[in-house]
Amino acid sequence: MAFVSERIPKEDWSMYNSWELKDPMRKPLLEREFAHWVADRERKAYFCGLGGHGFDAPWAYALMWDGNYILVWVLDSMRRNADSSKDWCYNISHIWAPKTLSDKSDEIVELIKEALSAKFIQNPKNSHLGVAFINVATPRFVESVKEVVV
Repeated sequence: MAFVSERIPKEDWSMYNSWELKDPMRKPLLEREFAHWVADRERKAYFCGLGGHGFDAPWAYALMWDGNYILVWVLDSMRRNADSSKDWCYNISHIWAPKTLSDKSDEIVELIKEALSAKFIQNPKNSHLGVAFINVATPRFVESVKEVVV
């Protein structure tokens, strides 16, 4: 199964709340009627926006993967190519993951790239754009991702 961009179904609100996600200002994020995620239920992977710091600052995302919390910082921008086509470019500047996943670095990066691509491509307004990754950080493995100060 691939990632699907969707409004978080009501039946998943309790799971979402159990993750105790917080925005970059440490305010709890609870289920909301219009909240979205990008989900791959088969792989137990859920990619959720946490918020951003403002203009020219990274957007924070949580990748919940099989019960593990992975924190991702992403900058994005538009690029016009030589052939006049346009790409939405992602700069994945930081990835923090639990030490228990240190042998899964490549899988983590691929999940993040798949989730960001699905989030963008599945929006009908973006059908005329491509997706490019201009930088992808190597995951940094830490004891507690929730203790990372963003």
